[in-house]
Amino acid sequence: MRTFLVSYDLAKPHLTKHVVAQAIMSAGQSWARPLEQTWYVRTEESEQALEALLSRHLDTDDGLLIQAVKEEAILTNTSLR
Repeated sequence: MRTFLVSYDLAKPHLTKHVVAQAIMSAGQSWARPLEQTWYVRTEESEQALEALLSRHLDTDDGLLIQAVKEEAILTNTSLR
């Protein structure tokens, strides 16, 4: 299992931010959301699978960053804001 930093920039956040958030939370066993559009997620999925899962909820003018982080990352689930 790996931990990934996921960050995104939505051109129309009022339309898709909750859909993207739900997709991130469902992608792994644990997650944390330290900032509005920045998440950590621990998952069995590869970077490519995670990108494919999230990209289907993004428009062409949205941005997505997925980066593997150290295994020592501690995740505590936080509620949606």
